[in-house]
Amino acid sequence: MPQIATMLRRIIPTTVIFRLQRILLTWHWRRLFFYVLPMAVVAIAGYGLLISKGNGIRLFNQGLAAFQQAVHTEQSRIHGFQVHATSEHLEAEIAALVSLDFPADIFSIDAESLLRTIEALPAVVSADVKIQPGGSLVITAVGRRPVAVWRNGERLSLLDGDGIALVQSVDRKDYIDLPLVAGGGAIGSIPEAVQLYHALEELQDSLQGLLRVGNRRWDLILDGGRRVLLPEKDPVRAVNRLMFLNRSDALLQRQLRLVDLRDPGLTIVRLTDSSLQLLKPSLQDNDL
Repeated sequence: MPQIATMLRRIIPTTVIFRLQRILLTWHWRRLFFYVLPMAVVAIAGYGLLISKGNGIRLFNQGLAAFQQAVHTEQSRIHGFQVHATSEHLEAEIAALVSLDFPADIFSIDAESLLRTIEALPAVVSADVKIQPGGSLVITAVGRRPVAVWRNGERLSLLDGDGIALVQSVDRKDYIDLPLVAGGGAIGSIPEAVQLYHALEELQDSLQGLLRVGNRRWDLILDGGRRVLLPEKDPVRAVNRLMFLNRSDALLQRQLRLVDLRDPGLTIVRLTDSSLQLLKPSLQDNDL
């Protein structure tokens, strides 16, 4: 029996055994090797028993032992796994799905089922599962790119360009470079929100967030409680007009509560209470 296993190892190169193990990762080949083939061995052994009871049993035992030693070798053992993804959060999410006790037998790993589970994650665009020489299960995944932070009540979620929630609970401080969006319908208008955010340029530091109003248009929420009302159509053009007014007249450096840009031909500003108090004497003089 040991002589037969040794003979098989000499005849079959290591690379052939490794490729055989890769083939056996698929369910159909595993069914062939572990169901059909053993049944064929039993049938052959049964035929041998019909010829010679003693020789049949001996041949069956030797053949089965040789098969197990040739296939279930150290090279068929998986000692661990690695995850390579586009973000640490995605790597941790995928690692939590690998419910295997290592070292594990290569034939106990259903790579196709694991791949389907990983690709079903909302944050995953594509994935791959491979067995590398040396006994390592390697999982690679390409994740969706977050472009905005969505405030839904008290929860902050990461969104990609299609409005798909990638992570349900995040800390705003970890994604300060992404725009914060809120309001009804905001999740369905992420591409426009990203356009507005990039158009703001040097005002990004003053921007607190973009608020979707009536699922029709955006308001810019600036620091100090200031608000800029954008039109329903062509809001990027209105933002460019705001940038021009701020560069030429330092509009946002004034004590304003609101700037209304909804009318393309008109800019309406609402002053703060303190500014109104300062203007009252001059207004009264003009009335006289």
